[in-house]
Amino acid sequence: MSKNIAHTFEQSAAAAQRLGAFIANRRKALKVPATQTALAAGISRVTLHRLEQGSTSITLGACLNTMAALGLLGALPPQENSHSPMLPSRVCVTQYPELQKLAWQHHDNAEISLQAAFKLYQNNWRHVQVATLGEAEIQFITLLEQAFEEALLHVQP
Repeated sequence: MSKNIAHTFEQSAAAAQRLGAFIANRRKALKVPATQTALAAGISRVTLHRLEQGSTSITLGACLNTMAALGLLGALPPQENSHSPMLPSRVCVTQYPELQKLAWQHHDNAEISLQAAFKLYQNNWRHVQVATLGEAEIQFITLLEQAFEEALLHVQP
């Protein structure tokens, strides 16, 4: 094996270690158990452990699913020629009145991941007062639908 190839493999292994540590630190900071994270990402607990340990044999899909489950996809560069405004990786619950009502268990000014916001709307849609939704919140919900590629909320602006 040439020196250049060996150096490339070493760089890849080091990057995988940093990415794994980044993901593990985020999960721990959010106080989300590994089993719950793995379930949300659609991977096994063993795969999550290998990812967090920096294994270079983890699929890209498993890595991206885990990052999405932990609200880390906002750390990636934005899409080129994106037609929708870029969403932040986290949102303050007080920014949207109906979301704030659904997130009653969070303290005022709490920031939650986009995935958590989408799940709150998705799981509690029956409690949303659609008639009182403001234009900004409707736009936010529409962007969430696009981001998660699920039209579950059926909101028409």
